[in-house]
Amino acid sequence: MIFTLTFLLNAGLNFALGLAVAGLLGPEEFGRYALAAAVAMLVNTLLFYWLWFSAARFYSETVRSERPQVRATLDRLLALLATVTVVVAVAVAAWWTGGGMPGPLLALGIVGGLAHGLYDFAFTLARARFLDRVYVRLAIVRALVGFALMLGAAVVWRDGAAVLAALIVSTAIALAFVGRSLSDAPLSAGRVDPELLRTFLRYSVPLIIGLVVYQAIPFLNRSLIAASYGYAEMGRFSLAYDTISRIFFALGSAFEFILFQMAVRADEREGRAAANAQLGRNVVIVLAVLLPAAAGFWMVLPAVAQTIVPAEFRASFVSYSTLLLPAVVAQAAITSALNGVFQIDKRTGPALAAAALGLGVNVALAFWLPRFIGPAGFALAQVGGLGAALALSLVLSFRVLRLHVRLRDLVIVGVGVVAMVGVLAPWRDALSALPTLLIAIPLGLACYGAVALAGNVAGCRVYALGLLRRRGSEAAG
Repeated sequence: MIFTLTFLLNAGLNFALGLAVAGLLGPEEFGRYALAAAVAMLVNTLLFYWLWFSAARFYSETVRSERPQVRATLDRLLALLATVTVVVAVAVAAWWTGGGMPGPLLALGIVGGLAHGLYDFAFTLARARFLDRVYVRLAIVRALVGFALMLGAAVVWRDGAAVLAALIVSTAIALAFVGRSLSDAPLSAGRVDPELLRTFLRYSVPLIIGLVVYQAIPFLNRSLIAASYGYAEMGRFSLAYDTISRIFFALGSAFEFILFQMAVRADEREGRAAANAQLGRNVVIVLAVLLPAAAGFWMVLPAVAQTIVPAEFRASFVSYSTLLLPAVVAQAAITSALNGVFQIDKRTGPALAAAALGLGVNVALAFWLPRFIGPAGFALAQVGGLGAALALSLVLSFRVLRLHVRLRDLVIVGVGVVAMVGVLAPWRDALSALPTLLIAIPLGLACYGAVALAGNVAGCRVYALGLLRRRGSEAAG
């Protein structure tokens, strides 16, 4: 639970920070910052994701003591990739003359990818060993220091490069707080195992390419919008996509991060059948969070825009967010729930196949729809691409889902979402922005929560009652 709460707090701070930075930089400069931040995410995905994917699947407290070569292999590969990244960034800063993005800003994007990679690797080590306090310290320090430094840079310089540099510094500070807690024996205590390296690559490469493809979809759409309609329009699209993607990827990941480790532990201790049963529960839990969150967000979207979105972004934020919401939810469901089926099976090719289909559909629609409906066509192309990827992921994981996902749970989730929307509908346009948020959000949560508890979705009522009994016993003691 502490993993999830900390992750959601971190996501909330990032959400607020993104809106504040956008308001301070303005559409055009925020568009440049968003493009450099997208480069950072791409570098992180290409070079470092495969290491933390491998750590999440193959590293644990047991492995730490019994097979030190696993961590030794991971650490040495991380050091090598970090060195290569720094060298490339220096070369780009010195000699890059390509169009579209200045060399120093591109170099900062590359170093930002390294910062993200180091943070994600440290975070994965903490969750693989269920080190709650270490994870909390890492996440909170980075969130608070990053908020202060990035917001300060935006206020003082009004420059996207300064904001990105502040992110890199805050990540380094956070890592310094947990470095000793996450260290294993010295690297010399465990040798690099070539067979482990091959195992990591076979497992991770399809997942990495798939993630690159998923990230290429919004990156392609941003680039096409910038080329056709300018950086300001791309900044408006980026704010909407970045905001809702942070919310829903954080929601899905907050549960998936710990739920997937539970499946790994079940596989390690009880076998594949137990792991698949946990994966079925994971899928239900993630969907039971994402679907009502999507419906609720859509219901309060006008109030959200009126309350916290900068004025020059407001109208486009509502329209782009409405169009992009199904795409973001579909991608969150794939990466946070369905891909776990392939990861436990160590057969990750299907994840790549789904991503490739999504990119192909997006490209086809992106070169057709905008001719008729303008920049909104790129958002709808993203919906089509991610919808196709979701459909194929469901088909390829159906072998496990049909045995371990109860249709009854999904029906109850659907009933809860419909009931929540029915309760919130009268509030959507009846109140001013702030009262809508303060009244409608708790009301919607209470309505959906009551239905989910009554139906015991994924055993939530049993879990809640057990937690209350334990708390009561502790209080009595």
